[in-house]
Amino acid sequence: MTAAPGLYVLGRPVGRAPVRDVFAGRGISLVGLAGLLLAGPVHSGTVAAIAAVSAALLVLGWGIGMAWPHLLTRVLQLTPDEDQDLAGSSVTTVQLTATAFGSALAGAVANVVGFSDGAGTGDLQSTARRMFALYARR
Repeated sequence: MTAAPGLYVLGRPVGRAPVRDVFAGRGISLVGLAGLLLAGPVHSGTVAAIAAVSAALLVLGWGIGMAWPHLLTRVLQLTPDEDQDLAGSSVTTVQLTATAFGSALAGAVANVVGFSDGAGTGDLQSTARRMFALYARR
């Protein structure tokens, strides 16, 4: 008996829609990150600046929301039945750990480049843009 055509991961069939959504979500997230890089940080409280940052965050969240459920589902599908509880809880642990390390690294980088030395607004905006670009590439 031959297998049905399509994509298989570890011998299990994968539908086209989840794979498409993961790749589309990644692209949409990159558009949102690019929008954030262009829109912020600015030292302005204008409606246009706030709307630009809000729109970029919305697009970024849309991309993440489009890809993340499929990735989580795939992790849980590929996990043996006796490890399902452990796999489900590890996802949140990995997210929180990555957030903690990312925040600590951002604070360290900001202090090294002089964020706490009383630099001018232009210097701080430039530093924030560079730091954001550094993190967005990872």
